[in-house]
This record gives sequence, C-alpha cells and structure tokens, in this order.
Amino acid sequence: MPDSLPLDSPLWSRFDGGPAVAVRLREIAGAGVLGDSWHDLSESLVNLDTVYPVTSAAIPHLVEIGSALSGREQAGVRFAVGRMVLAGAGRFPDPPAPGLQEGLAAAVRWVLTEVIAEFLEPGWDESEVERCISLSGHRVGYIFGNAYEWGDDLDVTCPSCEEEFTVDGIGDPVEPPCSFPEPGVVAGVTAAGNPVEWRGVRELIGRARAERVLGDDPGWDTLLGTAERVAEAGVPVGTDTGAIWCLVAAMAAIKGRAGLARTMSAMLCPARCPDCDTVMPVVSML
Repeated sequence: MPDSLPLDSPLWSRFDGGPAVAVRLREIAGAGVLGDSWHDLSESLVNLDTVYPVTSAAIPHLVEIGSALSGREQAGVRFAVGRMVLAGAGRFPDPPAPGLQEGLAAAVRWVLTEVIAEFLEPGWDESEVERCISLSGHRVGYIFGNAYEWGDDLDVTCPSCEEEFTVDGIGDPVEPPCSFPEPGVVAGVTAAGNPVEWRGVRELIGRARAERVLGDDPGWDTLLGTAERVAEAGVPVGTDTGAIWCLVAAMAAIKGRAGLARTMSAMLCPARCPDCDTVMPVVSML
C-alpha cells in the first residue's frame, strides 16, 4: 500500500488544484532547491490558518523534499509543514487510497524526530521550539514564536468578547508568580502522543528538575514536573494549553534560558478582561 500519493497518480485530480500541486512538487524535487515554485506551491497548500485536502497529500512529499535540502531552505520547509499540521492537515479528511493516512502520520513523526534532534543539539534557536510544538499539533508553538520578543507589557485579546487590552508586568518574577498546572492535567487526555520522539526532551527536563535550575521554590518543581509529564505522554493533542506552555518554558530552561522560562511562567497567571470580566491565563489570550 502507498505511503504517499505518487506524483504521477491520476488521484491528484480528486483534489481541488491537485494536478498543479503535483507539478510544483515534481519541479522542486527535480531542481533540488525551492526556487520560484515554492511560492506558488505554498500558496496552494496553506492560506493563513486554512489548509485544504490536497495539503495532506502534499505533506509526505514536502517532508522528503525538505530532507534533501539544507540550511534555511530545509528549516523553511519544516516550518511550513508545522504550520500545516497545526492548521489540521495532519489528518486526511477523506484519503483517496488506502495507506495514505498512515503514510502521512509516519511523515509527520519523522520530521518531528528530526526537529527535536535539532533542538537537542547545543545552542538556542527559538524557532526550533515553535517547530517541535506545532508539529505536535499545538497552537502554543505559534504563540511562542510570535511572543518570543515580548517586553514588560503584552497586548492580548479576550476570546470571549474580543476586547483588546494590555497586561503589564511580564518579566522574570524570580519566584513563582502564581500557581501552575499540575502534572495530573495530562491524565485525562485520550489522544495518542509521540512519547518515543519526545524522550530526549523528557530526560533533560527531569535532569533540570533535579538540579532545580529555576530555583528552590516548590512551584518551579510543579512547572517542570508538568512539563516532564507532558513530554512523557508525547505531547498529545487535547492537552491543556497551560500544560503545553509549561513544556515550552521547560524547553527554554533546559537550554540555559532560566530567566526566559520564569518570564514565560508569568503568562500562566490569570488576567481579567476589563470589558466582560472574563478571567483566564494570559497565554490563553494571545
């Protein structure tokens, strides 16, 4: 059974724009560089946060193409695949042939393994964190990518009434600024994660927890404990947003960014909308 739809298959015609997508994929694969075809292809596959059935068919080919690229082009393809998965393209709405959903899932797991391996190498690159989290199907990765350079004030939007307002005082609190999600929040998640792929991250979080890299207060142990449990479960879809944010903060901590991790913890604290009085964590308003 096929693990990806062959680029010369007539089944591409079952997707809107499918034949054109197959042509662009062949062009890029043949050229060995993204070139001008990449712009046309990416516009056909994702528009803001919208993906299409053909996007799911294209992802295994994008993963294969990306593996043959290097540097910025490879990172660009993997970033794009993460955004597509985040937007819902990690599952076929109606696969036109047997085995395609399994092949799609295998392709996403493969590229997730690669980006986690890149993250675990020495050095710090915040975009690697975003790719790891997005490929696991969580919007928090996108939030982190957009909010990475935040200052002391943070502009947020209330999801209940769409009121925009500013939360101030976002900085390194040194001590836990509020209570954090407990490790038990992961227990009720039924979706399967990717624990094998996340094992290396989990082990480093466990080490950071033992070494108390964020400080001695028990609150920091709670944050890292929740992050460790999320990684142990393989970061499954449906996990509480706050728990995923604990993981992102822990990923900063294990790369020597303890101050950034503590700053991120402040975004787990509640904020009140001045218009409708909705109260929820700051990170849920980004």
